[in-house]
Amino acid sequence: MFSSDLWGIGKKLIALGLPVGLLMLALMLRFPAVFFGKHCMVWRTAGGLLLGAGLGWLYLSVRTLLIQRRRGALAATGTYACSRNPLYFAWIALIVPGLSFLLCSWGLLPVSLALYWGFSRWVSAEEAQLRTQFGAAYEQYAAQTARFWTWHCLKARRGGR
Repeated sequence: MFSSDLWGIGKKLIALGLPVGLLMLALMLRFPAVFFGKHCMVWRTAGGLLLGAGLGWLYLSVRTLLIQRRRGALAATGTYACSRNPLYFAWIALIVPGLSFLLCSWGLLPVSLALYWGFSRWVSAEEAQLRTQFGAAYEQYAAQTARFWTWHCLKARRGGR
């Protein structure tokens, strides 16, 4: 059974992202002309697509992770073939920007930037734990799969085109 904390660096990212998000929401309410855009239909459509993709990606990632954890195996298929950290990718690149755009605003995008900064700074601790647990299997996986995102997984699914 996989023994690491299921949250990983998630708690640190929440502790970083939540205050930034609250600050940005306060600024958005105080200075709406600066943060809220016109053409809300376009913003909201993009936001809905990003949010839907993010929630789907998150669901698939959690499902894969839980199945592989029960087996004591390294999660390296499905969304994990596109990113070594698909849960963080979903929140940083899809869900938070999607929420921002649904509000017809760019105001929450700094939250994604803060989360990415924290992710880049702290994820090596999770990787060290996975190296210890899975050894050569993790080394091979890490060599083939980007830390945050790679397009090669989509090309592979389409037959390499």
